[in-house]
Amino acid sequence: MNVQILANKIRTSRYPGADSVIAAGSFIRGDSTSTSDLDLVVLFPHVECAVRESFVFENLPVEAFIHDAETLEYFFQSVDRPDGTCTLAQMVTEGVVLPAATPLSTAAKDAAASVIAGGPAQLSDSEVTNRRYAITDLIDDLAGDPKREEMTSIGVRLHTAIADLFLRSRKCWSGEGKWLARRLVAEDAPFAQRFHSAFEELWSSNAPVAVIRVSDEVLGPLGGRLFSGDRREAPASWRTSKISSTD
Repeated sequence: MNVQILANKIRTSRYPGADSVIAAGSFIRGDSTSTSDLDLVVLFPHVECAVRESFVFENLPVEAFIHDAETLEYFFQSVDRPDGTCTLAQMVTEGVVLPAATPLSTAAKDAAASVIAGGPAQLSDSEVTNRRYAITDLIDDLAGDPKREEMTSIGVRLHTAIADLFLRSRKCWSGEGKWLARRLVAEDAPFAQRFHSAFEELWSSNAPVAVIRVSDEVLGPLGGRLFSGDRREAPASWRTSKISSTD
């Protein structure tokens, strides 16, 4: 299957007014599997709003992200960057432009490259505090000899929380799913090995010691675990009058 020919067919049949289409993802990188879909960033001179849609074309699942220059920049700067991910920018950067490069697609690639080079938004002090507290709570739950099913749930939450905090605290791009693992390896392969080995031990042997150790390794430079002395005030406006103390 020639994916570029197929992507171009999608462009002409489904998006005839598009300036260009950027085919990206595993099919373009050459690491697709039997369940992979084809990622397309569809660029128009103007759209009323950005759209994400999924469909099947000639038996191939396709995920399309429809943008113009302004919506693309908004997602780069106001959605992905604060979230610490660069999924859309990565697709634009690595993708192949069809049928050929245009001023719009070139500008999009330049903007995507600039976003990736600039890194994600830095975590604020309050965000770091919130994450330290949440991870401390999970560590305490894990250390309390929970039931097998509870340990699994706690471990799943810790897996993402620790990996994401490790990357974000280093001002590195994070990710979701398989990309989280890939980002860890790319940033610090020895740590990634310790991290994955610790969770393998948790899943296979119900042994939380290594996971707790690697969690403390990440928390340490940020101030360590956090519980005693933590205090948070809700905004004064967070109240309703439905419940009355005089009833």
